[in-house]
Amino acid sequence: MKTTVVDVFCGAGGLSYGFVKEKFEVAAGIDVDVSCKYPYEANVKAVFIQKAIEELSSSELNELYGDSQIRILVGCAPCQPFSAYNKKRGKDEKWKLLYEFSRLVSATQPDIISMENVPQLA
Repeated sequence: MKTTVVDVFCGAGGLSYGFVKEKFEVAAGIDVDVSCKYPYEANVKAVFIQKAIEELSSSELNELYGDSQIRILVGCAPCQPFSAYNKKRGKDEKWKLLYEFSRLVSATQPDIISMENVPQLA
């Protein structure tokens, strides 16, 4: 049974690399920061897509999964909005990234979803 992972907010690929080490197929990592391209592709051996999550469509995401029977969507959004030290908590512009992640989840209905796990997120 084919299982495919797509990593949003992939950065240099730490989370994706963990999936690779456990023998999962990682289709792509998506991040707005182009400086992550080389380390991501070198370590994960998957394509890096430089794109803001706000610009990522559900059809693009579905295309990355191809004919996979089990689709996994993971994402570790920038954590500054959740920090206890953030004086603008609740007003930080990066909160919108979580809503964009939610939009993609609703539109693509992956089988497994993993998102940043911090107490303030709840």
